[in-house]
Amino acid sequence: MSFNHILRGMLLTLPIMIGIIPLGIIFGAQAVQAGFEPLAAIFMPAINFAGGSEFAIIPLWSITPPILLIILTTFLINSRHLVMGAALAPYLEGQPFYRVALIYFFMCDET
Repeated sequence: MSFNHILRGMLLTLPIMIGIIPLGIIFGAQAVQAGFEPLAAIFMPAINFAGGSEFAIIPLWSITPPILLIILTTFLINSRHLVMGAALAPYLEGQPFYRVALIYFFMCDET
C-alpha cells in the first residue's frame, strides 16, 4: 500500500467527515459540560469507537455509577455490531486473520 492509496482514501472520506465533525463538537461540548477534562473528552472517542455508547456514558459517568453499569450499557448499545459482523463474515472468508481483525476493529454503522 502506497502513500497515494492512503491519500486517496482520506480524500474519499471527506464527505463523510462533514457529517462526523459536528457530532464530535457536540460530544466534546457535552463531555466538558459534564465535568470531563478536555483531554479526556478528546481521547474517549479514540478508546471507545462507538458513537452511541459514548453519548450514553457521559451522563452515567457524571453521576459516578458502578463501573459494571457503564460496561453493561456500552455492551448493550454496541451489541448491534454482532449482527453487522455476522452479516459481513461471508465476504471475509479466506482473508488473513490480521485483515479480518482490522476490518472488524474499524467496522462502524455510521459509515
